[in-house]
Amino acid sequence: MKKRGSLMTIIAGFTFVLVLQGVLMVISVFSAIKHDNRLQTLAIGQEKMQLVFTMRDATRNRVIRLYQIATTPDPFERDELYMQFREEGQIFLLARDALVPKISTEEESLAWDSTKPLATQGGIAQYEAIERIMAGDSEKAFDIMAKQVIPLQQQVKIGLQKMIDEQRRNVTHEV
Repeated sequence: MKKRGSLMTIIAGFTFVLVLQGVLMVISVFSAIKHDNRLQTLAIGQEKMQLVFTMRDATRNRVIRLYQIATTPDPFERDELYMQFREEGQIFLLARDALVPKISTEEESLAWDSTKPLATQGGIAQYEAIERIMAGDSEKAFDIMAKQVIPLQQQVKIGLQKMIDEQRRNVTHEV
């Protein structure tokens, strides 16, 4: 009789340990999935921030190239700068095309929707300035840069900064 009671106690204890181990494994798996989702969210947020930084840098570099084109007397050097100007535009467009499908929050969408038309207007103004430079009318080009290109660039920069700030808030919230 005593053997039977001891056997039942051992079986109950063993069963309890197995159930406890199973519960701990399930908790561990769910915890790992939760951490993986957090890491994935953080990685996507970091990627979006990198794309916005790339767009902001390309915008700044493009305006610098525009000014360099306007102040460079050598036509061959001016042509090289023009190629760099176009490359910066391409960098902006590639980053934009990669970013837009990743926009996931209302705040990001609002920031992009307010920035997009400004970026388009800025590109148009930059090409107007380039046309004036190539036509030899540097005075008109500088006027376009001062009255349109630079103010639009500043507004685009503010819009892109809003997107960066939103990503930082998201990342901070996830951590």
